[in-house]
Amino acid sequence: MTDQAAVLWVRVTPSEGQIEDVIAMLRVLVGPAEAHPLCVRCGVERDSKSPNTVTFRHEWSNQTAMLQHVRDHDRRVLLEAIDLSSRVPEISLETVSTKLSGISILTDMDGR
Repeated sequence: MTDQAAVLWVRVTPSEGQIEDVIAMLRVLVGPAEAHPLCVRCGVERDSKSPNTVTFRHEWSNQTAMLQHVRDHDRRVLLEAIDLSSRVPEISLETVSTKLSGISILTDMDGR
């Protein structure tokens, strides 16, 4: 586990009668996550190409803090949403090992 930025994706495909329930279930997680100072973004959305698929996304500036938050606050709800998926859910954790910022990213590209 590291302190680098990380994104957790959970994609589930509930049956048609359960889509709105799953969305509501996952939306409950958004507010508490976004209140955390290390949470960059958290959201729930339906896939535009596959409207029966719901994606939950956690983006944090610190992987350790995100995983602790998920363990302490989100895990039960995420597992319930996964249980309602009619297909094998997609779960991934992406990390960002390098973060650059500032105008120098663009001005340094030409080798000056």
